[in-house]
Amino acid sequence: MPASGARLQTVDVLRGLAAFSVSWYHFTTANPALPGPGWFRESGRHGWLGIDVFFVISGFIIPYALTRGGYRLHDYGRFLLKRVIRLDPPYLASIACILVGLALAARVPGLAGTDKAVSVTGVLLHLGYLNAFFPYPWLNVVFWTLAIEFQFYLIAGLIHPVLARRSSAARASVFVVAGLFAYLSAEEGFVFHWLMIFFAGAVVFQFRAGMLGPAALAGWIAAAGVVTIFTHSAAVASVVVSTALLIAFVDLPAPAPLRWLGAISYSLYLMHPLIGGRIMAWAARQPQGPIATAAWLAAAVAASLAAAWGLYLLVERPAQRWSSRIRYRAAP
Repeated sequence: MPASGARLQTVDVLRGLAAFSVSWYHFTTANPALPGPGWFRESGRHGWLGIDVFFVISGFIIPYALTRGGYRLHDYGRFLLKRVIRLDPPYLASIACILVGLALAARVPGLAGTDKAVSVTGVLLHLGYLNAFFPYPWLNVVFWTLAIEFQFYLIAGLIHPVLARRSSAARASVFVVAGLFAYLSAEEGFVFHWLMIFFAGAVVFQFRAGMLGPAALAGWIAAAGVVTIFTHSAAVASVVVSTALLIAFVDLPAPAPLRWLGAISYSLYLMHPLIGGRIMAWAARQPQGPIATAAWLAAAVAASLAAAWGLYLLVERPAQRWSSRIRYRAAP
C-alpha cells in the first residue's frame, strides 16, 4: 500500500469524473425541460452510474484509511466524529444555500423553479440524514446517497476488525453476508441494498493490503459483479467491476485539471443541483435551439464548478483539516 497520507491518484481521478458525470446527467437526461435536440438528453443517459463509482471508492477508501490510521474498535466514536466533521460542514452549507435560494424564489418570480414544500421537521431531519426513515423529501436530489454513505460508515467501523484480519475465512464470511443482505433487500434508501457495491471496494483494499492475491481478488470482484447483476443491473455491475479493477491495478494519469476536479468533487456533487440545475431551469423558459442549449449547458457547468470551488475553499478544505487532527488512540 502507498505510504501513509499519500494521495491515491486513480481514486482522485475517478471521484472527479464521477461527480462530473452525475452533474451532466442531472443537467441533461434527468432534466425533463431540457431544450434543444434529443442528442443533448442522450449524452447524459449513463451519468447516474457515477453514484456507483462513489460507493466502490468508499468501500475501498474507508478501510484503507482506518488501517493507515491505526483504528481499533474502541475508536468507533472517533471514527464517526471524523466522518461527521469531514462531510457535514459542506453538507450543512449547501442546505443553507438551498434555504436561501428558496426564500429568494418565493420573492423573485424570475428565480422560481421549484415546487418543493419545505417544513421545519423536514429540514431538521437532514441533520442526521434521517429523511430516509421518514416521509419528508430531501432538499437536494443527491442527498439520499449521503444517507447511504453514512449508513455504510456505521457498519464499516464495526466490521473493520474482521475485514482487516489475516483470516481469509473471517473476511469471506463478511463478504457472503453482505451479498445475502444485498440480494434480500430491495429498498434503495437503505445501505443493505448497496452493500455488495461497497464490498467490491473493500476487497480491493484487502488486495492492496496484501491480504489477497490477484487470482482471489479477481474471483471476489467477479462474484460481486454477478450479485450486482441480480440486485441492480448489468450496467451497474460493469461499472462496479471496472472501478474496482482500476483502483486495484491502474494508475490513471492525473493532469492538473483532473486533480482539481477530484479535489472539489464532493463540493461539486453538492452544489451542481443548486446552481447548474437552477440555470437549466431558467434555460427551459428561453428560446430553444442547439446553440442556445449548448451555451446554457456550458454556463451550468461553469457556474457549478465555480460554486464548488468556493465551497471547497471556504468550507470543505477547513473541514478536512479539522477532521485530520482527530487521531485514533492506537495510532503512533
